[in-house]
Amino acid sequence: MEQQLAKEFNEEFPVVENFEIKVHALIDDLSEREALFQSLREYQHSLDLKQLMEDLRNLVNTPGKMSIYEALRPLIPVKHQLDYERMLPPAVYGKIRVIRLKRRANESLGFAVRGGLEHGIGVYVSHVDPESQAYHQGLRVGDQIVRVNGFTIEQAIHDEVLNLLKAKSQIVLKVRYIGMLPSKDRGDDFVRWQFVDRLDSGKALQHVLEDAYARTYLLDQRDVKLFIHIPVGMGLGCSICSGPPEHPGIFIQSIKQGSLAEEAGLEVGDQIINVNGTSFFGISHGEAVVALKGSRQLEFIIRKGAGADLFRPNSPVLSTEELRERERLLEMKEMAIQREREKIERKEREHKLLETERKRETMERKLREKEARHQDAISRLKQQEQETKKEAEERKKTEEQAKRDQEEKEEEILQTKQEHEESMTKMQEELLTLQEREKQQKERLKEQLTQASSFKLQKPVLMSPASSKTSSQEKTGTPYFDDDAISETDFDPERYFTHEEIEGRQVILLKIRRNGLRDLSFEGGTGTALRGKIIVTHVMEGGIVHMQGGIHKGDQLMMVDGHSLVDVSMDEAMRLVDEAADRVGVHAQLVVAKAGPKEYEDEVMRSGSNSTTPTFRGGSDSGGSLKPVLDGRSSSSSTTIPELPISVID
Repeated sequence: MEQQLAKEFNEEFPVVENFEIKVHALIDDLSEREALFQSLREYQHSLDLKQLMEDLRNLVNTPGKMSIYEALRPLIPVKHQLDYERMLPPAVYGKIRVIRLKRRANESLGFAVRGGLEHGIGVYVSHVDPESQAYHQGLRVGDQIVRVNGFTIEQAIHDEVLNLLKAKSQIVLKVRYIGMLPSKDRGDDFVRWQFVDRLDSGKALQHVLEDAYARTYLLDQRDVKLFIHIPVGMGLGCSICSGPPEHPGIFIQSIKQGSLAEEAGLEVGDQIINVNGTSFFGISHGEAVVALKGSRQLEFIIRKGAGADLFRPNSPVLSTEELRERERLLEMKEMAIQREREKIERKEREHKLLETERKRETMERKLREKEARHQDAISRLKQQEQETKKEAEERKKTEEQAKRDQEEKEEEILQTKQEHEESMTKMQEELLTLQEREKQQKERLKEQLTQASSFKLQKPVLMSPASSKTSSQEKTGTPYFDDDAISETDFDPERYFTHEEIEGRQVILLKIRRNGLRDLSFEGGTGTALRGKIIVTHVMEGGIVHMQGGIHKGDQLMMVDGHSLVDVSMDEAMRLVDEAADRVGVHAQLVVAKAGPKEYEDEVMRSGSNSTTPTFRGGSDSGGSLKPVLDGRSSSSSTTIPELPISVID
């Protein structure tokens, strides 16, 4: 395929090969690639550039394929280069523009967008109101929004872009004209692209962007790209000159009739901006000539007519003789500058030679001084060596004596160590005996406490506050219950409370970490409208009790660690709960009568102003601090592809 195209277009094989690689990289569909190559073959025979461009617009139909136009440029004949440039879609240039908007009261920004990451594309302007400030600032249908107030939106979904546009009154957009818009007929369709100038009036939303108008934003209207291949044995067929100081640059001075330059559409007064990536701004006439003659394949950027005034007849600055004289003066000036530069370089070389000689002499002097110091050092070292040898002999004698002393000390230490080990062995045996006795005493003490607790449980629990205060257990401060005082499996509320105290409610037994008791706030007691009941008013959120569950606002505390909380004062209840929190053991046992929130609110309403204000009692492992609980929300994914939204930005 490459060889066939190279033969048909009279181009070198590497140029066609590069085009072939680009097409395979951008067009996956084999039929589309074959259609493109067929269009090129037909163009080679008919030279109908307009038909070729129409075929390309049908095949190069996504923004990602636009670079095919640049790869095709070297295959276009010289005589069609200028027309090819003028017929290119504006999206080929891809110049970034900045649009600044200010949101005013009761005024819409006047444009709509479509697209987003959820559709696998960017965000594009689908409508611009001709009367809006967005239109007057240069925003057009077919623009791709690249940044919003400095934030890149490449990875943003549609709604996130809308939020950015609505977040501030001052909006700075960076956009790039693409000239195409994405569309879908249904949510599960693939994204299709349409050129803006092919949309009907309804889809274009009152405005169709003209290519010529877009070019004013993308590139200077006079700047065009040309690719000229110079065959072996031929020249470009034009001469160039440097402009005057008030109009610097490299300009076309003359065109040879029938030359490649004439065929490409170059004219006298055209300014050469760039050749093969080399900028022609600020270069000399000689450097420009070298750049033009350095390759047989020249890619130009030409600014059409930029120097036409310099070559207009009857103009005092357009005389050929004056231009040649000015060019001669410039060359003489360049030669003078070159001679001055060579003179300076020669002086620098002489200065470097002198500096090198001075450094060499200095180094030799330093080497001689270093050698003298070295000889002195050798003499001193020999003397020190003799002294060191003598000291070594004396030190050897001293070390031998010290060694003998050390051996004697080691024998004494070894004997002492053996005596110490025997003593430690006896002490360890005595310690094991003491630990065994202590373990037996603890087991007997635990057995006694269990018997005492069992004895206490057999007594009626329906005690009055006065009788509970006089119990010997509470006077001595010993724990009345341990972690397993009441069995959860055979707990019977009626064994400890009367039917009047239970009142038909659910009574449950809970095991709670002792420091979690301080997570509860409660009120009531004797002498209040709650008639001796201790009612929970608050459970600290994030605390131990809250995380464990089982106790809620409105529940009645009936018993803690075997101590009844029925018909006791508020102070007595707080004391019993605090003592339970401070006792030895991991868990406390709490008996709770469950009640609904409405029942608790009725109790409080009946209590009136006599109710005790609840006090937050804080506590738990975190030092009483409330820990926020995140509200986890589950998200469900849907395989349905959403339709492209069109949102008007107000």
